[in-house]
Amino acid sequence: MSAEPGIALVELFTSEGCSSCPPADVLLSQIDAEAREQDQPIYVLAWHVDYWDRLGWVDPWANPDFSERQRAYGEQLDCNAYTPQMVVNGKAQVLGSDSGAARTEIRRALAAPAETGVELHGLRFDGQRVSATLAAPAPAGTLVQAALVERNLVSSVARGENEGLTLNHDGVVRAFRTFEPGDRVELVAPNGLDPVHTSLVVFVQEPVTLRVLGATAAELP
Repeated sequence: MSAEPGIALVELFTSEGCSSCPPADVLLSQIDAEAREQDQPIYVLAWHVDYWDRLGWVDPWANPDFSERQRAYGEQLDCNAYTPQMVVNGKAQVLGSDSGAARTEIRRALAAPAETGVELHGLRFDGQRVSATLAAPAPAGTLVQAALVERNLVSSVARGENEGLTLNHDGVVRAFRTFEPGDRVELVAPNGLDPVHTSLVVFVQEPVTLRVLGATAAELP
C-alpha cells in the first residue's frame, strides 16, 4: 500500500485586540492563497482567542473554546500561550508572523507521509447544516475534528491596540466540533456565514499528543 501524501494543517491563534497579530493574519492569508493556487494540501485555521477582549475590543470571531485549544497545545508543546502563535500538524509551534519559520515547518510537514488518509463523501449544505461522511473511518482511538472556515472577512476595529485599523481575515473558524471515528460529520452554520467563501476542513487528531494524522478540505456546495 502506498504512503499517504503529506499534509500541513496550519493553525494560527490570533486576536483583533493584539497589535502583533495583523502581520500573522496577512501571512496566513498568503499561505492559504498560495496553497490554493498551487493545489497543495495545506489547510489553514485561524482560531480567534478571547483573552484579549478584556483590553477594550471584543473580537467578533473570538471563542473561549479556541483559547482552551491553544492552552492544550501549550501543555503538549511545553510553551506558554501567546499571540500570534502558529502550530503545524500539532507537532511544531512558531511565531505566527515569522514567515521563514512557518514555511520551514510547512515544508517539513508536506515532506512526511500523512499517517492516515482523509476523504470526504456526500458533502451537503442545506443553508443551515453542513454534513459529510468520511470514505473510511478514522483509526480507533483518534478524534475527527471538523471546522467551517470562512475567507474574505473584514473588521473595522474601533478600540484596543488596533484601533482605527481595517483588518482582513482568511481561514477564520466559524464553527467547530469533535467526532468519534465512524460518526457522520455535521456542523450548524453560524448566522451570517457566506457559503461562497467557506470551506469544511476535516482532520484526524491523536487526542493525547495532539498530532494531526491526516486532513482534507472541501468548498461548500
